[in-house]
Amino acid sequence: MLGCEKELRDPSVTRPTQPSETAGQGEQPPAALQTIVTPAPVADPLAEHRATKLVLTGLSQITRPAPGVAIIDLRFDALDDAGLPARMAGDLRVVIRAPSAEPEHSAFDIPLQTVKQQAKHFDETLLMYVVRLEPRFTREPAVGSQIEVTATLASLDGSVIESTGSVAW
Repeated sequence: MLGCEKELRDPSVTRPTQPSETAGQGEQPPAALQTIVTPAPVADPLAEHRATKLVLTGLSQITRPAPGVAIIDLRFDALDDAGLPARMAGDLRVVIRAPSAEPEHSAFDIPLQTVKQQAKHFDETLLMYVVRLEPRFTREPAVGSQIEVTATLASLDGSVIESTGSVAW
């Protein structure tokens, strides 16, 4: 059935998101919930939202594509009430805390409002979301330390879903 198969997009090659906000040690950390002010493109249809739970998975990791560059690859399961994979749509804010790094806190805003925005981060094979972050550390976290992750989705239907976890540096 050539030509009938949908070409799968690999979200792990999506360009990493840069921090939208940072805070150093002793400073007030960024808010966990932030509405993204960039409106969804009018031509793009709004994405479907059915998720009621967001889980940071053990597939999350730190990658180093080049010397001096670290990418935090976060993998999230979005689940419905029955525990089945579901789509999520809205504004996703990921706040990381790296206690031994500078800046200690970084926030990343990822719009998932439209079908196109959602597809950019959804892995069709594993049925999970992939969010790639490129923190701008002036001092990297200690090797083996844990990066604390809080992800908060303000969905299009008004509900808020939060997930917390950690990733080994």
